[in-house]
Amino acid sequence: MDTSPEIGELIAALAAASLEFKPIVKDKWNPHFSSHYADLASIREATDPALARHGLRVLQAPSAVGAVVTVTTRLA
Repeated sequence: MDTSPEIGELIAALAAASLEFKPIVKDKWNPHFSSHYADLASIREATDPALARHGLRVLQAPSAVGAVVTVTTRLA
């Protein structure tokens, strides 16, 4: 895993932001596993404002090679 030399600053900002996260509501239903889950929109709604207040952003970039699809997530 590649990390920034400033990882300590990112970790400190993430720790501070996480104290302000709103509760994440599991409001979606997965009939295959008979379970509730929180979709990405619910997670972003609960976390993005606090992340932004602490100068953080979650960036995601999808890519595909043949039939294999991946998503790279970065905290910046």
